[in-house]
Amino acid sequence: MNDLSARDNPVSKSHTAGLAVVLAIVLDLVLMPRYGIAVAAAATSVAYIAVLIPDPWFYHQVAPFHLYELVVPSWEDTAFSLR
Repeated sequence: MNDLSARDNPVSKSHTAGLAVVLAIVLDLVLMPRYGIAVAAAATSVAYIAVLIPDPWFYHQVAPFHLYELVVPSWEDTAFSLR
């Protein structure tokens, strides 16, 4: 997501990070009293993973890539990573 900042669009990452914090706090407040700290930690992880979903969409709005290219690795990507 540093590419978004380089393209003068750091706000979208701020929005998703803020959403992750709010979602984590809400899930923690709801789940911690009843289930304890272990479930609250899992809920926080779920909140941060759930926020990863809109990140490629924000990147697609400012970069000349299709969402498919951002999510599915190509053979060139695999070859490059195996070097």
